[in-house]
Amino acid sequence: MAVARGRRRLIVLRRGAPDNSLFATVSVPDTMPASADSIRISVQPRPGIYGVDLTAVGGSLTGATVSLSYAVHFVAPAGARARYGGDLGFERALFIARVEPDGRVEFLPTARPGSDLLSAVVPGPGRYVVAAPH
Repeated sequence: MAVARGRRRLIVLRRGAPDNSLFATVSVPDTMPASADSIRISVQPRPGIYGVDLTAVGGSLTGATVSLSYAVHFVAPAGARARYGGDLGFERALFIARVEPDGRVEFLPTARPGSDLLSAVVPGPGRYVVAAPH
C-alpha cells in the first residue's frame, strides 16, 4: 500500500472466511518521516503465530502503531497454565515483541486498547509478534 507523506492511514488485516474477524491494524501517523512523496508499506501476516512482518520503502515506520487481535483462536500454549497460574495469568503476561534478525526478542511497551487486543508503537520495519516472557 502506498501512503502519501503527511497523510494518516489505517491499514486493516482480517482473518479469512468464514469469520473475517480483525487480525491486525497498522496506524500510520501523518508525521511519519519520508524521503519521497509517498511510502510503500507492506504488512504480511506470519502463518502459525500471532504476528506480522512490516516493511517500508521510501521512508520509515517510526511512530506507526501495530495492534494485534488474538481473540478468535486464543489457547494458552503447553506449560503456560502452570507458569502463569492459568489462562488469565498468561493473557495478562502478553506483550507485542519485535523479533530481531539474530533471533533476540525485544518486548515493547504494550497497551490494551480493547478486550483481546494489544497495541504498541513500533521502532521501524521488522517482525512483530504477540508473546509472553519466560
